[in-house]
Amino acid sequence: DFTCLHYFDAECGIDLSRFRQLRQLSWKAPNADNLDTLSVAIRNNSAHLEKLELDFVHWQKLQDDLGYYDDNDDTSGILPQNYFIRRVLFLNKRSPRPLLPANRVLSLSQVP
Repeated sequence: DFTCLHYFDAECGIDLSRFRQLRQLSWKAPNADNLDTLSVAIRNNSAHLEKLELDFVHWQKLQDDLGYYDDNDDTSGILPQNYFIRRVLFLNKRSPRPLLPANRVLSLSQVP
């Protein structure tokens, strides 16, 4: 949550890399520093993740924190509206298989 009181003191570090048997993952208001952690959690559990709920709540603030200041900014060759797909899910036209084959519930809010 980007509103974490200690966020600016860098005391909100989260490491989900050891969680490899998650069936459900729900995250509300991830901040820019948590997107790599979120990506790792999704990739490590993609084969058996049955429920994925993500709510980016304040996408505009998150977009600013990622260095995008308008919809035409191209940071690292990725437009802001493609950031979630390309940098969090690591999907592209050549993705070899379905990302979430066991998924039964998918809820994406405020995802560009």
